Amino acid sequence: MEELIQVGRTVGDLNQKLPRQKFILIGPGRWGSRGDIKLGVRVGYSDINNTARLIEVTKKKKDCVPELSFGTHFFQDLVEAGIRYLPLYPDEPGAAFNQEFFANAPNVLRKLLPQAKNLEQVIKVIHVPKVADGAMLSVYMDGDREQALGAFKRG
Repeated sequence: MEELIQVGRTVGDLNQKLPRQKFILIGPGRWGSRGDIKLGVRVGYSDINNTARLIEVTKKKKDCVPELSFGTHFFQDLVEAGIRYLPLYPDEPGAAFNQEFFANAPNVLRKLLPQAKNLEQVIKVIHVPKVADGAMLSVYMDGDREQALGAFKRG
């Protein structure tokens, strides 16, 4: 249980260290979950307020799809700060999520926060330009169609 709380604290530390609006937070379940900590990442708004995108990922468990928060814990704050929220269901028909990229990319967490090295199996920080030959990750979203696309973009 303490490790789950430490994950939230480390996300807050990364939020302060990384450049504002130049990183994306992707996590399992609900961001901001305060009740049952096993439902997602226990953070407050000040722990995520510098991100450009907040993505909640959920996968089917048997015939059930766990419910996401849709950013409701701090929805108004996200809107006012221009932080885009995205629910991601990688198991849904038509969804394409490059899990190999995330699995194979090197983790730079220890370089940024040496004190968090014990969380390297839980938290992964990817320096996209280094693993994508200088390209940046851009995320294009269309709320009306409920579609989003992440693509590497040069210059």
